[in-house]
Amino acid sequence: MPESAVDPMWLVRLPHDWPGAPAWMSFSDLQNIETCPRRWSLSAASYPNIWSHRGYPPKIYLATLYGRILHGALELIVKSLNRASCSSVADESFVNVMRGLGGYTSIIQQAATDVLDKLNENPRFTPRSRYVVAELTRAAPTLCENLQVLIGKLRLGGAHFGVGAQQPRRSALNEGTYSEIQLRVAKMHWHGFVDRDLTLRSRQALAEIRKTPPRAVASMGNCTFCSVRQLCDEYWTDTTQELLAQEKSSASGSEARHLADLEVEIREQESPSIWRAVTLHGHALPPNSEVVLRIPAGDTMLRPLMSRGRCLRLVDASLIQQTDDEYSVPVVTLQRSSEVFVL
Repeated sequence: MPESAVDPMWLVRLPHDWPGAPAWMSFSDLQNIETCPRRWSLSAASYPNIWSHRGYPPKIYLATLYGRILHGALELIVKSLNRASCSSVADESFVNVMRGLGGYTSIIQQAATDVLDKLNENPRFTPRSRYVVAELTRAAPTLCENLQVLIGKLRLGGAHFGVGAQQPRRSALNEGTYSEIQLRVAKMHWHGFVDRDLTLRSRQALAEIRKTPPRAVASMGNCTFCSVRQLCDEYWTDTTQELLAQEKSSASGSEARHLADLEVEIREQESPSIWRAVTLHGHALPPNSEVVLRIPAGDTMLRPLMSRGRCLRLVDASLIQQTDDEYSVPVVTLQRSSEVFVL
């Protein structure tokens, strides 16, 4: 397959323009910028060749989807309980409210449908859609149990704002203690919670993302679940990969899953699903290491990308090394959670 025929989602291409400062800074934005300015900038930039939404399409993790489903289900139940002025599972109206929602299984199914509807807009979801739907279906009973536990601990306050009810008007705070109050400071373009150091930290963060390119802060903690590491040239340098290898070797039992990121050059094809390749970068193996690359049988998306001389970045590939045989070649398997990007 020529590069011109490759879906732009799977091409390693930097954004045409780096993003400007957030219109409104939040504490999560500040933390993300401070953690790694490059990651925030790559994630927040526009990619019109890929999709029409703001930012880079996020990588899909099942654990994240489970959390979103539970959050959506819990939100639906809480809103319904508020409308019925029901404060807990001990309230007489609780059973009627849950019956009206169809019960826990129906609620989880609806929340999962809402999550999947949003995922359909993400081009990174398409190759994994069948697998993700199957896993969510399989996890439904466990999610129902988790939801029941959360609802069992639920205690609502005395104020209920149902559909059509007038929300409190924003105004100056009265004297007292507040457990959670969202503030908006127009002069600072901030919304979130109070911190006397926010002004200084905001200036420092904004200065970082104005750099071209923004600074990358590489570490196992920052990079392992980074959704844009395939775009980050700093991540793939030998210096960074050596640093990550040192961190990995000093970590205690954190790499049991044997997943690796590798930049490889495709060599000979041995069968419809097996290729020989050589590593270019990656902390899991030294450069110029020969590997056997396997793709799932019947995969129609990855096979066209495999052509002799093509350089690929493999993200979350399964790596198996036969340490008992000095002549054996490491096997790199592209599984359902793996992604392949063309350089």
